Amino acid sequence: MKRSIEFGADLRFFGGRIGLDVTYYKSNTKNQIVPISISAGSGYATKIVNAGNIENKGIELTLNATPFQLRNSFRWDLAFNYARNYSKVLELAPGVETFFLSPTAQAAQVEARTGQRFGNIVGYKYKRAPDGQIVVNPDGSYAREDNISVLGNVTPKWTGGLNNTLTYKGISLNFLIDFVQGNQINSDTKYRMETNGTAKFTERYREHSEPLPGVTEVKDASGNVIKYEQNTKLVDGQTAWAYRGWGQISEEFVLNGSFTMLREVVLGYALQPSFLRKTPFKGLKVSLVGRNLWYIEEHMEGLGISPETNLNTRAGSTGVEVFSMPTTRSYGINLNLTF
Repeated sequence: MKRSIEFGADLRFFGGRIGLDVTYYKSNTKNQIVPISISAGSGYATKIVNAGNIENKGIELTLNATPFQLRNSFRWDLAFNYARNYSKVLELAPGVETFFLSPTAQAAQVEARTGQRFGNIVGYKYKRAPDGQIVVNPDGSYAREDNISVLGNVTPKWTGGLNNTLTYKGISLNFLIDFVQGNQINSDTKYRMETNGTAKFTERYREHSEPLPGVTEVKDASGNVIKYEQNTKLVDGQTAWAYRGWGQISEEFVLNGSFTMLREVVLGYALQPSFLRKTPFKGLKVSLVGRNLWYIEEHMEGLGISPETNLNTRAGSTGVEVFSMPTTRSYGINLNLTF
C-alpha cells in the first residue's frame, strides 16, 4: 500500500525563454512482502508477512532555457534536470530491526535497518590508529575493526542530466551529459581480483617484499595499547592483498559510485525544403549518432568495470557489482524522411 503527496510549480519567464518546473514529493510504502526468519522446529526457515514502512521524499527540478538566439540563424537551447531522493526505513516487521537486501562475496551486506537510510552497505572497516593510519597485524597483514559499520549507501544523493542543442540553419548538434553523484558500490569483482592476484595493482609486493604502510600496536602486560610504531614487517603479495579479502575488510571493496558521462552526441543536417521540391519528400535529415561515449568522471580504480551496475531488479542489488561488463559504446547513422 502506498500513500503519497506531491506539489509543485511550473514557471515561465522572458516570453518562455526560461522555464522552471519544480516538484516536491513524499511517499510511504507500507505492508510490503517481507520474509522473516522463524524457528526451524516449525519445519520452515522463513515465513512471508506484510509489514514495513519505507518513506521516500525528495525534489525534482527541470530547467529549460534558450540562452542565445539570433533571428533566422544560430540558436542554443538547453535542458537541465535534477532529482534528489531520501529513502528511510521507518518500520520493518514486528521484532525485526534489520533486513538484509543483498549479500556479497565478502562480509559486506546491503541492508534495511529501522531508523536508517534504505540501502546502507554495512561491513568491517580497517582498524586505524588515532591519527588515521591503518593498524598492521603481527603477521604483516592489515587489521580490521571488530564491529560492523556503515560503509556507504547504494542510493545516489542526486542524479541529473544536461542536454544542449545548438542549431545553425540546417545544422544541429545535440549532446547529453548524465550525472550520478553520492552513492557507493560494493565490488565483488575487486574482491575476486584482489584475492586471486589478477588485478594489475597486485603486482606490487610479488617480487620484492616490503612492509605495508601503517603502524603496529605496542601493548602493555595487560593487553592495553600504549603506543604505535611504524610497521617494518616485510610481506609477500598474498599477505599484502589476498588477506584483505580473506580477513573480510569490507571497506577495501566499497567504491565511489559517482560518475559523469557524455551519454550521447548527435550531429545532424536537414536539407532545406527548396532542395526537395521535385521529390516526394517534405523533409530529409541525416544524423551521426554516438552513445555512451566517455566517462568524464568515474572511480572504478582501473578495474575495467562499469559504475552503472544492476545485479538484478531488486532495489538492494543496485549497488552490488559482480563482474559487470563495461558500458558498450555505439555509433550509428539516422536517416529521417518526411512525406
